[in-house]
Amino acid sequence: MLTTGPLDADLAAFCESGVSIVVACSGQDGWPVVGLALACAADVAAQRLRLVMSREANTALLAAATRSGVIAATFSQPGSHRSIQFKGGLACAEAAQSEDIRRAAEQTDAFCRTLVRASYSGTLASAYCAYDPAGLAALSFSPRDAFLQTPGPGAGSALPR
Repeated sequence: MLTTGPLDADLAAFCESGVSIVVACSGQDGWPVVGLALACAADVAAQRLRLVMSREANTALLAAATRSGVIAATFSQPGSHRSIQFKGGLACAEAAQSEDIRRAAEQTDAFCRTLVRASYSGTLASAYCAYDPAGLAALSFSPRDAFLQTPGPGAGSALPR
């Protein structure tokens, strides 16, 4: 299938594998607003990323992203340090659906195991990955550009479309 954006099957699988997800956009004052997502659903055909996050912990981020529509999200795997950043638009926030709650459970469990394998204590990893399933929200956007952010000489380079 021919896609017109940067999201392909490999990147989609990586984003859905239980990685660290840091999300950012600009607030009304021009300063960055940053938050954490728990999970991702990637739709290659539609070129959309749907991020699942704590509504309470990300109130300012959800409002800023909805207002501006512009967002950046970085997906990082602690064990390998592989990191990919997407920048995009058409961001919109909405209530989490049952599929979002399922994804959050699966992906936070995977991320928690990754943290333990990276020598974090089980207690710390569990606390970092803790969330209230009833308090989740979703933030979706269309990625326009993707960048390699893995540390090294290629960091910051654009990924091919």
